[in-house]
Amino acid sequence: MTTESEHGQLPPSLPLDDALIDTFLQIPEGLSFDCKRLGKLDRVLETVVAFANTEGGIICT
Repeated sequence: MTTESEHGQLPPSLPLDDALIDTFLQIPEGLSFDCKRLGKLDRVLETVVAFANTEGGIICT
């Protein structure tokens, strides 16, 4: 059986701890998923604008 995370999609339920970060880091970046480090606000804003100009994505805070 193939899970959604194997296809670069978020799994249906996520743990709320360090395992969540590990899960995110295993997902390849693409049109609807990107990771940014804190402190790089200009890059985060570029990503938000890029998502708005394409098919969209999920922004987690």
